[in-house]
Amino acid sequence: MMLKIFSQLILFCWVVLLLFPALAAVLIQTKPGCLAKCGNLEVPYPFGIDITIGGSSGNQSGLNCSIGGFGKGYSLRCDASFDPPKPFLGMGIGEVLSISKSEIRMKNQPAGHFCYNKSDVAPDVKLDQFLHINVISTPHTISHTKNKLFGTGTIMVGYVVGSNISNDADGYTSQCSSFCNSKENVTEGSCNGSGCCELSLPKKLNFFKALVDSYENHT
Repeated sequence: MMLKIFSQLILFCWVVLLLFPALAAVLIQTKPGCLAKCGNLEVPYPFGIDITIGGSSGNQSGLNCSIGGFGKGYSLRCDASFDPPKPFLGMGIGEVLSISKSEIRMKNQPAGHFCYNKSDVAPDVKLDQFLHINVISTPHTISHTKNKLFGTGTIMVGYVVGSNISNDADGYTSQCSSFCNSKENVTEGSCNGSGCCELSLPKKLNFFKALVDSYENHT
């Protein structure tokens, strides 16, 4: 009997690591007159908090605290409606967890998933089947050494399409598949296609969209 567990395509550790160019390799003190922290995150120049939302300060914008100003890839939005406040890159690319000399570590959106209900009725294709990251509007790229995509489930296939900063007309496509007849076939700690599959990402990727699907309707 086929083990009916849900299929999902997830981003490793629920975070994505972005690399930024040499321009930001040397971080310096926050620009004078600008907020130095958003919640627990210190924000060094060339990054800067250009917009704050909520909290006692209300809304502020147009401070030009980041290099190039708002919308140029180093601009953060500090949302004080959270406790503690949370910083986001731009207007919502992702919550920023840390900034180092070469990397931004960000939370990703929830994992894509494709689930069957108790009657084993196949769901319609919905947006929650997709996982996507888009940093095309920034100078950053997605780290190919510190990010991987994992798919888990039975009779599952994950498709990934993307583009890189070279604007290659063919772009990037890849897929992985996961099969298993029972949970006994799954090896703990392994991701070799038996209940789990994984994909590496190419260099200089600045956009990808992943779709999780199933080869069968599980009826």
